[in-house]
This record gives sequence, C-alpha cells and structure tokens, in this order.
Amino acid sequence: MSRTPINSRTTKPPGSRAQVDRGLLAAVLVVALTVLLVASWIVYAVVIAPQPPRTDVERQVQKLEALSKTQPENPRVWADWATALIAAGDLSKAATVIEAGSAEVTETAPILLAEAKLLDAQSRRSEALGVLDMVIDKMLKREQDKRSEFSETGTSIDIATLASPYLIEAYVLQGELLSSEGDIERAASSYTSALARNPQMADVLTMRGDLYATLGRMSEAEGDYRKALSMIPDYADALAGLNKLGKAGAK
Repeated sequence: MSRTPINSRTTKPPGSRAQVDRGLLAAVLVVALTVLLVASWIVYAVVIAPQPPRTDVERQVQKLEALSKTQPENPRVWADWATALIAAGDLSKAATVIEAGSAEVTETAPILLAEAKLLDAQSRRSEALGVLDMVIDKMLKREQDKRSEFSETGTSIDIATLASPYLIEAYVLQGELLSSEGDIERAASSYTSALARNPQMADVLTMRGDLYATLGRMSEAEGDYRKALSMIPDYADALAGLNKLGKAGAK
C-alpha cells in the first residue's frame, strides 16, 4: 500500500499566502478608513460646524449679526453688536464690526461710543476718553443748533427735550471711566450733565451719590439715593448707599 509523502500533505496551495496577506491588508485599510471617517466627523461637528449659542451674550451676538444684514443702515445695531462682542471678550471681532459699521452708516455717534468701550477694554483709557470728548462736542454742537432754531421762532425749550440719547450715554460712560481713573470731581460732573438731560436714571443717581459720599458731600449723596429709591423703592445699590451713610430706614 502506497503512502502519501509527508511533504505533500503539509504544503499549501500555490498563492494561498498572498491571498491571506491581501485579505489582512484589506481589513486594515477598512479599519483605518473607518477611524479616519469618525475623526473627520468629530472635527466637523466640534470645530467646523456652526455651534448653537450657549450663553445670553452669544445669543445676543448672533441676533445682532443677523440684524446687521437686514438693517445695515442702523447705527444702533452695529454699536450693540460691537458692545456684545466686547462683553463676550472677542475684541478683535468687535474692532472689525466697528470698522464695518462706520462705513455703512451716516450717524456715527453710537459706533464711536462702542469704540470708546473697546478702547477701554484694551486698557487704552485715555484714548477712550478722547473719543468720548469728540462725541460730546459733536452732540453739544447739535444741541446748540437745535436751541438756536427754537430761539429764532421765539419758542423756549428745556435741555431735556433737546438732548440726544447718545450725548446722555457719552456722559454716563465718561463718568464711569473718570471714576475708575480716580477723577471723582469730573466723574460727578459728567453724571450731573447726563442727569440734566434725563433725571429719571436711578442707576446714575446712585453712582453720583456714591461719588458725593466719597467727596464728603453727604447731604447731596443722601439726596441722590433717595431720588433713586423714589423711582425704584427696593433698589439695592441705593439702599446700600444709605446704609453706608447711616441713614437706612430714616425718612
């Protein structure tokens, strides 16, 4: 009886090793491609794809950016968008928005106010105050022109009626920056100019009251706190001011 040689039983068919190697390579390529696709999806989802706003500030930024496309002639939209970006800490984008807005609108006062806020956020306070001086001068000139027009007709008009909201905002911001600089007298004067044009600002009354208290003008400070409380009876900052004066609960 003949026997099959041992070598003939263990020898693989020709080409079988190459087929195994190709199959293994194909499997590796499929795994690598899958990993690459998953990684690409993660990069797109996390980095590239627009993310929904997560905070109130981000929602405000998104809303104002959309408004700038439908209302490009509205200076308030550009100014508010830049201000929201400053609040979000995106100073570079805020500067871009201010530049773009300035090229779109004719009334630049609100955009200049946003620029002053940006300069202050960049620790360039003296430049910020310079921009505010420019806005105030411009608005005062406009106010004076209106006063002259009414005067020619023999009509008297009070300063509050003539006031531009941009002038009031400029005075308030000027007061805040001067106060931060320690220039208390001038800061109080800025708040006074703002209140002359709109006396119904409880927050500004309280801030001026705080400055008066710092200057030792306690009676005037108390008066400001009480005026603020007459508008908002539970206004915490005004109540805190009275408490510091030892006047809490006193009429």
